[in-house]
Amino acid sequence: MEKTITGVYIDVEKLSKHVPQMKARDEATAELYNTMENYRSKGSGMDSIPPEIFNALVSHLLAEDRLRDAMMIVCAANWGMRFSDLSRVRFCHIFDRSGNFLDKFSLPNGEKKTQKANIYFNNEATRLMIRRYIAEDPRITPMDFLFTSNSGNAPETSYLEIEAEEKYGKVIKKLKKQNILLEKERKSLIKLYTENLIDSGTFKTASEEIEARAEHIRGEISRTEENKRKFLSENPDKAKIKIQAPLSRTAAENIIKSALAEINVLPKNRTDKGTAATTEEKYNTHSLRKTFSAQFLETGARLRDAGKIDLDRDLMQLLQDKLMHSSMQITDRYNKYQLEIFGTICRNMNIGLEAILSE
Repeated sequence: MEKTITGVYIDVEKLSKHVPQMKARDEATAELYNTMENYRSKGSGMDSIPPEIFNALVSHLLAEDRLRDAMMIVCAANWGMRFSDLSRVRFCHIFDRSGNFLDKFSLPNGEKKTQKANIYFNNEATRLMIRRYIAEDPRITPMDFLFTSNSGNAPETSYLEIEAEEKYGKVIKKLKKQNILLEKERKSLIKLYTENLIDSGTFKTASEEIEARAEHIRGEISRTEENKRKFLSENPDKAKIKIQAPLSRTAAENIIKSALAEINVLPKNRTDKGTAATTEEKYNTHSLRKTFSAQFLETGARLRDAGKIDLDRDLMQLLQDKLMHSSMQITDRYNKYQLEIFGTICRNMNIGLEAILSE
């Protein structure tokens, strides 16, 4: 018998029989904690990029003459777009036919994730950065994407395919989603019937109603896809026009992480795990949308306190509505006064402007 520091006597011989089980339990417990720590780390999402790091990042890219990379970071932060939408922006979206910068713009078919219409505002920072980029490349056309690969092996895409997708893609995607929901409804109905929760008459009537809706949707999908094929076949000249495909998310994240490493900012999710992190925060493409969020609140509060805007609702709710997360009200409920408040705040944000003007 041995006495522990707590004063309790333990039978060492008896305890030794349980050592393997205790060791396995301890290892399993350690593994469980590692799993939970990783889960909590992932669940926290990305962080916004602080102004001093953001400006240092833009300054570094401009000094290195990496105009596309600087433009991507500045535009993403000031527009507040998800990367899936940022990669869709073409020059025809932000300039009119006379070559004038649009004060605000939207993308065809709305946001890729939500399919909701959204309005984005240009400010001095985005205008200066985009014009600086254009001045260095006179080959740019209105149909080109803003953010493309600089690699000589970059893929090309058909201008006609892009137009067809913008014209018919949203409709087809919406119809197919409705079809999937009907299939789930059909399965739920069958389950109710097999569990004797509804009678055969109710089951038959409901099944026929579901099938009628499904047949209508299939017909709409077929007609829309046929219209898309017809559009493609009737515009053979447009099919010959090739433009460079947009930058991929992976490439964009590599740009951000490598540029941060070059200015000695090593986030928690850095690419090179062999070097020690300089911050516990995590940065990637979505950090630019988070940067928009943080600056939106700060700028909105500053303008409100200066009496330049008159807000009748909480700034955070206003931001949530602007970002159109699933639990927020949709944009078309806003009146013109509220939309103008959005514009005023976005035009005054100018994230990265200090770095652009200093170069």
